[in-house]
Amino acid sequence: MGYQRPTLKLIFDDPEFEGLEARSLRFSIDDVVLLSSFGDKPDAETLEAVKELLASRLLSWNFEDHNGAPVEITPKAIGANVDPALLYAIVRGIRQAVGGKSGPLETPSPSGEPTLEAGIPMDVS
Repeated sequence: MGYQRPTLKLIFDDPEFEGLEARSLRFSIDDVVLLSSFGDKPDAETLEAVKELLASRLLSWNFEDHNGAPVEITPKAIGANVDPALLYAIVRGIRQAVGGKSGPLETPSPSGEPTLEAGIPMDVS
């Protein structure tokens, strides 16, 4: 039996998206490069690639349209229902989940005592 990395739970810090939950498969290095290149004004090709990527990696979300119906996870549904602010929040959530968010480092350990070997005289012949 082989090893598989667990799924990602995306976190949304923006209060506007409070309550949104999404889970996804892990992202490859190529996926991360694509998402990293997704800037403020993506061209149509990059936008389409990001929608395709999200549709292939998102496993679930609790996103609903204005009528309360669940929004499918397909490129077409993402394009028709996800506004730019939400799309950027999802991409940021993925970046955070992939890159991890490290907290402050713990207090460093003291340098300690010198090792015993450093104090033993050696005969060099």
